[in-house]
Amino acid sequence: MHSDPPPLPSAKASTERSASAIPQEHQLRRRFSRGANRDRAAVAEAVPGASRLNNFDALRLLAALSVVVSHSFAIAGNPQPAVGAMDLGTIGVVVFFGVSGFLITQSWITDPDLWRFAAKRALRILPALIVVLLVTTLVIGPLVSSLSPSAYLAQAGTWAYLIQNTAMITTGELPGVFTDLPYPRQVNAVLWTLQAEVIAYICVAIVGLVGLLRTKWFVPLATVVLVVAPHGLVPWTRELFMLQAFAVGASLYLMREHVPWHAGLAAIGLLAWSIAPEGLQLLLAVGVIPYATIFVAYRGPTILRRLTARGDYSYGIYLLGWPIGQVVALLFGSSVTTAIVLGVSAPITYLLAMASWTYIEKPALGLKKHLRGRHNEPRVVGGLDLAARRHQAETRAEVGSG
Repeated sequence: MHSDPPPLPSAKASTERSASAIPQEHQLRRRFSRGANRDRAAVAEAVPGASRLNNFDALRLLAALSVVVSHSFAIAGNPQPAVGAMDLGTIGVVVFFGVSGFLITQSWITDPDLWRFAAKRALRILPALIVVLLVTTLVIGPLVSSLSPSAYLAQAGTWAYLIQNTAMITTGELPGVFTDLPYPRQVNAVLWTLQAEVIAYICVAIVGLVGLLRTKWFVPLATVVLVVAPHGLVPWTRELFMLQAFAVGASLYLMREHVPWHAGLAAIGLLAWSIAPEGLQLLLAVGVIPYATIFVAYRGPTILRRLTARGDYSYGIYLLGWPIGQVVALLFGSSVTTAIVLGVSAPITYLLAMASWTYIEKPALGLKKHLRGRHNEPRVVGGLDLAARRHQAETRAEVGSG
């Protein structure tokens, strides 16, 4: 005995079932999407470099301000505040170079094209620098030089200052400018860092072009050699010191999935650095300061971002702080003090930096949209590709960038 087969469903019933299944499918897709988003958020929180939400702009601003504060002491003829053997300005510059190493390496990994890489770096550094050099050479120089304006402009050193510093060949003096100040003849004491920064960019490009940035272990091993080997073998230089900090930042980016990111490690490292004797302190600084900076950039309080909500003024502050401070010292003469230099120059520097960002730096960075190329976000963990095609946070990365 057999039963009759079940009747075939009618077209109407089939359509109704299909229609009812659609909302369920959408719910499953939404549920999966939410789960994937939670996974991405977890990875972004766990791995620095996986999120564009960070405090880098604020940290660069604080670093630039620390340089201005420290230099105010030097401009007034006083010792700069220091932690052990490192003055506050040097600490700020190490922060710049560590951040730059991290973000510039990310930039190459994201888009390994030499032309676009060089164009991005030039658009970030050169426009504001050229304007500052022109104003310093052709406005401040003739006004404050001990030479007459015509004699000043006739000096080869006047034009050498403008041309060489534009080409990142650092020279610090202009004819007859700031000759009788507590810190004499130094027109802009931060320009040497830009030369070191460009050397670091060239190193990233060379290592990237030969394919060694694809090997996570090469740069960290080379960094260990660069940091440890020179001690006792070659003379210590400030340029080498900053390149070491840059290399550590680059290594932290490449090894970001394997580095333990903990507040305790950052705190212990900073404590050990602060109390270490001079030689050991310099050795610890290039590792500890970049690590702590990058940790705070991704794990620090989000309220820091309010400091730079209207723009990234750090580069303008960095470039303008010293020459404006020297002009203040010149105006006040023998009565100049650190408080006067800082109290007068800092507000002027900040306002001019705002103008630099609004009318020079930001429009120049806007030209990056014309640089066609891939903008693929580097893979992180678990095969997740986080926020592909997002606008890179490194667009405002360089040393003050520096």
